[in-house]
Amino acid sequence: CEISSDINNILKMCYMYTIFISTIKCTKRGLEMTREVIKLNIPYEKFDCKKDDISANLTVFHDMEYEQDQFEECEKRPAVIVCPGGAYFFLCEREAEPIAREFAMNGVRPFLLEYSVLPNKFPAALMEVAQAIRYVREHSEELGVDKDRILVSGSSAGGHLAASIGTLWNEPFL
Repeated sequence: CEISSDINNILKMCYMYTIFISTIKCTKRGLEMTREVIKLNIPYEKFDCKKDDISANLTVFHDMEYEQDQFEECEKRPAVIVCPGGAYFFLCEREAEPIAREFAMNGVRPFLLEYSVLPNKFPAALMEVAQAIRYVREHSEELGVDKDRILVSGSSAGGHLAASIGTLWNEPFL
């Protein structure tokens, strides 16, 4: 389930992003991780789809154990962008960081997308997942990920969002 390399063409948009770094150590289940939060800035005004001032965030999880012990410097890891469910009303916490942590424990670099929910409407969340993919591709070297092995995973509404980017990636509005 890899995103086609053709998606790179559509993701070369004029989106801007702002990085807010907040490092937090997590030792739950024995995996030490730090987090870096990226605030995605997207031109919602083109579609009148954003009804609140809450920005989409992409959380990058850095798992210290895998980075130090199990991967050679030249080896790039696959990446996954996790989109939690919540019926587009909220983001379910149990489908967010716990899922990202499981991917990390299996050698996949996880990213957690906090996408727009109601009162926002289509295509706000889809634009955010497209920007998240773009960010991971553009920063693949520094993140240690293979830009051609990016998976978008989700539960419920997040699964719908993952399937939507897989089928609508080449639409002009993205």
